[in-house]
Amino acid sequence: MTAFEVFEIIFAGMADDFSSAKLPRLMEVISELRPSQNDSQLLPPWIAVLSRAYDVSSQVDPEETFQKLPEVFDLVAGFFTASSHNIRVSAAECLISFMANCVPGSVLLEPSVYDEKVFEKLAKAATNLLSVKYQSAWMEVFRVLAALFDSFKWRSDPLLADIVKTVGELRGNGSFAGKKEADEVLGRAIAAMGPQNVLNILPLNLAKPQAGQAGRAWLLPILRDFVGNTNLAHFRSELVPLSENIFGRILSHGDGEKTMELKIFETLVQQIWALLPGYCDLPLDLTE
Repeated sequence: MTAFEVFEIIFAGMADDFSSAKLPRLMEVISELRPSQNDSQLLPPWIAVLSRAYDVSSQVDPEETFQKLPEVFDLVAGFFTASSHNIRVSAAECLISFMANCVPGSVLLEPSVYDEKVFEKLAKAATNLLSVKYQSAWMEVFRVLAALFDSFKWRSDPLLADIVKTVGELRGNGSFAGKKEADEVLGRAIAAMGPQNVLNILPLNLAKPQAGQAGRAWLLPILRDFVGNTNLAHFRSELVPLSENIFGRILSHGDGEKTMELKIFETLVQQIWALLPGYCDLPLDLTE
């Protein structure tokens, strides 16, 4: 049995003992046992123990643990530069665990000034993960960003707006290989921030495309899968006119033979109206 496995057993027992005074010292010991940056044998289990330690700490003292998140987030994020894929995956799993377990509801509902600073630091650190420095780990980074939106919920706007913009720009590049992972991040952003905020950052550009900016029809299926519990008025004010605009182009074609462009317009109209069920799912403005 390794030393790290012993820690796992200790934490399993402490999870039911919220009054334990030994946890801070145990976490110090874990930090002192940190392996070297590229130790593919010892680093993954050490990261797993660190993740477990913060899980237990968040049960003992959720708000104090939240205050410590920026520092440990930066520490673990640094492992994304490791050459070992196993280390990068372990780092991603750890950060996802932090987001799932160490952001208490109290700091979302009634954040103090200090809590606001923590949110800002986490957002800045996460945005930095999209720099070229971490490019080899972007597939793992995207999983962390998706978890970040789940954790921040409505506070994602405006804190995580730069992430939406950067991931959207990457997704719009035809040669980008991580489209599936990017779609998941943007989907979680839509669920957290609402479609209106995401479309303000990444406009569809379908009715009146701006010069040099390609349309983002690829966003429509993502919206369909993730829209819910939002303002129905947004569909009426923005998407219905867009549908009418595109349908007008179809009608202007007359009875001539369908061109490929015409078929694309028909598909776009269908995709826009496929969003309506999501907008009707627990709309926030139903009484209005």
